[in-house]
Amino acid sequence: MNIRKILIAGLMFILMIIIGTAGYEWTEHLPFFNALWLTVVSILTIGYGDMYPVTFTGKIFTLILIPIAIGLVTYILAQFAAALIEGKFTSEVKRRKRTPFTVLKKSLSAGNHR
Repeated sequence: MNIRKILIAGLMFILMIIIGTAGYEWTEHLPFFNALWLTVVSILTIGYGDMYPVTFTGKIFTLILIPIAIGLVTYILAQFAAALIEGKFTSEVKRRKRTPFTVLKKSLSAGNHR
């Protein structure tokens, strides 16, 4: 499991929320919470329809933000899935790992010693 990739992806996600919030505060002249709300709703592709960019600059900003955010969220989910799968695979390999000593030990304990 590569925890470093997950941490970097998480930091990138937080950075994207900060950039998105600041971008909407600047382009749409929104208060902090509304800009944060619009950023999260846009990044997670929820789209309630209660808020949306009105200015041309805000629309361009959104056109740039959403594809990058979708790619980043997909990457984060892939890293979590890989970590889960790798963890399960590693534990299964460790469980089934057979060294000459374990083969001999299991063979002797099973009564196969003629």
